[in-house]
Amino acid sequence: MNRIKIIVFMFLMFFILRLYSQQVIRNDSIILGQAFVNLTLTMEYFDSINFERVSKILAFEENELKTIKDTALIGSNGDLFQFSNSLWFLAKAKSLYANNPNPNRTELLKWKHKLGKATEYSNLAYQNREGNNSFYEFIEYSYESFENQNTRISDLEIDFAHYFNKDIFPDFKRIFFTAINSKQYYFDSLSYYCNIYNIPIDFDILDETDLHIQEDYLSPEYELALALDLISRYLQLHYIANEYSEEVDTGYVYDSYYEFIKDLQPGQNEFIYDNNLIEKDNFFKKYLNKKASRKLYNQLKKKYPYNEIFRDSDGDGVADQGCSILNKLLITVQTIVIKAVFI
Repeated sequence: MNRIKIIVFMFLMFFILRLYSQQVIRNDSIILGQAFVNLTLTMEYFDSINFERVSKILAFEENELKTIKDTALIGSNGDLFQFSNSLWFLAKAKSLYANNPNPNRTELLKWKHKLGKATEYSNLAYQNREGNNSFYEFIEYSYESFENQNTRISDLEIDFAHYFNKDIFPDFKRIFFTAINSKQYYFDSLSYYCNIYNIPIDFDILDETDLHIQEDYLSPEYELALALDLISRYLQLHYIANEYSEEVDTGYVYDSYYEFIKDLQPGQNEFIYDNNLIEKDNFFKKYLNKKASRKLYNQLKKKYPYNEIFRDSDGDGVADQGCSILNKLLITVQTIVIKAVFI
């Protein structure tokens, strides 16, 4: 921003606010412009402003935005009003995150709500934007403002995803042990815990069965950590190998197992634990390890032998439709890879 212009603008705002506080003058346009500038600067210099100062700025600007009642102004500059609200919610979300390294689920849901509102208001502002005017040019509100906002929202979504995954990791482990010990597979519960934080979870392996898990997610979507994804995929394969009694696309199942094994290899461990935010509690070393994977492999092989991959029901010399790309290479390549992993 043009710093001289900002300093002059802020001085003008201070003078007008003094008059306003004395009930001499009130101008919603100036209040809206000041809110945009103050919140933009707050986000730009967030890391160098102490928590108390940020809290005061947010409290002040929240009250200011709530006092804007000029319907004509909101109608003609609705995108700026919405964008300023987006800035406020983003700053609030980042403030909650930056000052609470050990949040509980209730607090995490507050993070998610604030960031969701920031996204919602930013999208509304972008949809309603009709172009620049002299007022927008003066306060430097432009399409670049949206680009910066989207970048900050995306960065915060990534940061939040670490904590969301960490929070539901114990629930995933509990569901894992229930399935292994009692053969009860609570896939709906896996979906439920992911839905708490709008985290998509893939049940494509179960598409081979008669189980259909509801998957409904709202924006923004946060990424499922590899540790949790591995638990989910293992349980899906475990269900097929131990509980499901109907025919499946054997090639696809082995293909899914092969991908699971690749992601579980020791060389991937630094990614499994999501940059250590999911603590290394020996779960994968002690439970979801080579021994468990080998056992699952043997169960699959016993129930769905390799030769079933090459079904040719119509006798045309071509494998039935639905067989995976591993049809020609499974026996040679996959067996070699799997054995190498288990050595």
